[in-house]
Amino acid sequence: NCGKVILNWDWKSEKLWAKKLEEPFGSSNPTLTLLLNHSLQISLNSSDGGKKILVTGAAGFIGFHLANYLLKMDYSIIGIDSLNDYYDTNLKKNRLSQLLSHNNFKFYQLHLEDRTKLMELFSDERPQIVINLAAQAGVRYSIDHPQSYIASNLVGFANILEACRHFPV
Repeated sequence: NCGKVILNWDWKSEKLWAKKLEEPFGSSNPTLTLLLNHSLQISLNSSDGGKKILVTGAAGFIGFHLANYLLKMDYSIIGIDSLNDYYDTNLKKNRLSQLLSHNNFKFYQLHLEDRTKLMELFSDERPQIVINLAAQAGVRYSIDHPQSYIASNLVGFANILEACRHFPV
């Protein structure tokens, strides 16, 4: 057992780095902590190798970099993204083509608010770790389109939680 690895996204340098922790945290469960000091930290145990990790928002900026890093560490990644047009869809498709070049990556285009399709995906794929990075972006857009935010960010997240409960993650 080599302990845990922390993945950290540095917003300023736009780099993802990994650090092996010499002291394990007290829990053997993977943890995800979004810190307000502009970093995203994810810890994975060495025993997590070979597990299926579901990454939502896989075509987004952070989701892409995280999925790409985990693929290089030989994790099996299931990526989900709605590929909405809030950001350039060609950029998202380019990111996906890079991820799809890995044999250990599968992609599903779906909206998290589609509970039926999300439950089918969990039933078929049985992810063991879920990292939810999907969200409708744009604060100004939310003022004119609040239902889009409610559907994607609230209903979608509730559906993820329910899928994790029904197919224990």
